[in-house]
Parts: sequence; C-alpha cells; structure tokens
Amino acid sequence: MYPCFLLALPAPAAPHQRRYRLSQADLPMQLHTSLRFLLQQTPLCPPSITPAPTLTPEPAPVLLPGWESVNIETLCLTIEEDYQRYKDLEVTVAEQNIASLLTHTFSSLGITIADHTGDCPASLVVTFNAVPVSDWYDYTETLETYHCYSGVEAFGSLVLEYPGLDPYSFPLDNTFSPEQQLETCPEAPQPETYFPAIWLHKVILGLVDIWGIQAYFPFLEQEDLRVSVLNTAVSLSATSGEEDFLREKLGSQNEDIRFAALTLLHSLDPETLQQDTIDSMIGLLSDESFLIRSSAIYEVGDLGSRARIAVPILIEMANHDPNPPVIFDALQKISGESFGEDLSAWQQWWQSAKP
Repeated sequence: MYPCFLLALPAPAAPHQRRYRLSQADLPMQLHTSLRFLLQQTPLCPPSITPAPTLTPEPAPVLLPGWESVNIETLCLTIEEDYQRYKDLEVTVAEQNIASLLTHTFSSLGITIADHTGDCPASLVVTFNAVPVSDWYDYTETLETYHCYSGVEAFGSLVLEYPGLDPYSFPLDNTFSPEQQLETCPEAPQPETYFPAIWLHKVILGLVDIWGIQAYFPFLEQEDLRVSVLNTAVSLSATSGEEDFLREKLGSQNEDIRFAALTLLHSLDPETLQQDTIDSMIGLLSDESFLIRSSAIYEVGDLGSRARIAVPILIEMANHDPNPPVIFDALQKISGESFGEDLSAWQQWWQSAKP
C-alpha cells in the first residue's frame, strides 16, 4: 500500500490561502518510472526463479541528546501547510512535492512512513506558513507585467515525538530574500512564488539535527531544487563519526553530492582525518568537473602539510592554468614556502624537496 500523509484541514481557507491534500499522485517520480518500466518488461527467467530482494538500509540512529536508545523504524508524518498569497498564483512543482521529498529522505534513512497513525510510536509534524513581507505590486516593462514582492517570511516548526521522551521541536521561522534578484523587478524585490526555498533550508537543518548529515544528501538528488540545497551545505557541519560516510560520497556520480561531501569534510579537523579521506580529496583535483576541481584546490590547501603528496599535482595544474593564484596559495599552505606565483621556483623547490 502506498503511504498516505495526514494534513490538518480545518475550515476552508480564505481565498488568499491554500491547503493541499497529498495523495498517491504525490509519490516520487522515480517510483512511478520504475513501476512503469517493470510492467513493460518481458520476464527472461522461469517463474520459479525468485528475484533478489531490494536491500533496505538499517534505520539511521537518532542523534538527539537523551534519544540514544530510540530506534525509529516507522514514522507517522503529518504536514500542515498554509501559503498566504496575493492574487491567484500557480502552485509550484516544489510545493506539490514536499511530502515526496521527505518520503525519499526517510527511505534513504531506512525509515518507513506509516500508512495509518496508529501503526507507529514515533511521529513527525511539519507545520509551515509563508507570507510576503510587503504588499504585492505589479511592475510593467516593455508590455510585460511582473508580479513582485520584496521578500517572504515563514513561520512553523518541525516536531518529533516519541513516548516517554520530551518532544523535540525545531523552528522553521525564516525570512528569505534571494541572492540573485530578477532585473525585471525594481528595488531588488523577490519575484513571484518560490516559497519552498525558505522552508527547505530550515527543514534540512532540523532533520540533520535529528539524524545527522545523512539526512541532507537525499535532497541533492532533486534536480529542480539543487541550487537551494547546495547553498544549505555551508550551514551544516559534520562530526568525526560521519567521515566514512562523506568519503564514500566523494566517489558519487552526482556532481552536487561530490561537491557537498567535499564542503562538509572541510568542517572536520584536518589533523584527525584518515589518510584514505585525504587521498580521496586529493583525487578530486583531477575531477572532470571544473567546480569540483576548483573546490578541491581550496580544500586540499587547507589540509596543510598532510596534503604534501598533492604538491606535484598542483604544480602541474599551475603549469596549465591561465589564472593559477589559487593554486599557488594552496601550495604555500601545504609547503610553508613562499615563492608567490613563480612557477619555476616551485618546480625547482619540489625537485630538491621531494622524497
């Protein structure tokens, strides 16, 4: 049976408010695609052959103080949304998929969403309300009219409950103004309707607080939300117990996941990093992605002397990079030498200094 989501639906909302009931149609697109693919296939093996079962990950442990003995395998999920708006705005794809995003995340954590409220002891209630922070106005330019407002303010909470324990509550209050504003709206206002960007950041922070950094990475698999999710990485920090998990993610086929793992490893003490982790980070200096290579230069440089084996790689990179000051800066941090941007000096030094 498909999981169902419980939405608090009191009296009908005012015209400027909308609530959404989530149904089977809101299940992740990957699930629908997989089912459609399987139904179209012709069996290649006799019916007596039993297919290999899909491996389900062990439920992620709860990291909250006082919750160490709790093992949540099944969760009752309630989502309460109230988007107050001006005019008749279309519902964005991201808004419709809030429950799907959370379901995908919990599945990755080895946690099942219950079909009925009585089927599990643990419950998670996500309440979210978003309103424009200033009056709506129209701006017309070259016969085009744009609906603008100066920002969005959010109110809500993420509450986890378990029998015998005090509820854990994480506030979702936030004010959002995007880093890049559309030029079509004057006075740098926020163009219409990207409400999910403000709840997404705070929900991720709350989930990471409960289940650790593992709760962040499933969101990176959502292409339409990648920018907002990547920006969240700088607000997170990993623990030493998550180093193995992050090192594994450095080898992901997904560029965003590699980038986020590299960023989060930066939050760990370089003196305590395992050599396998350092080697994996240095390996990203030759990554096919320019973004990953550029980030790896910074991160490897900050490893200091522990990244000494990266010196010849960085010198070779500087030999082909038309703008190598970042590379030279990394070389200085690793070696303690000061040859500035003199490539020949770095090459001569390494010839005499290498093991």
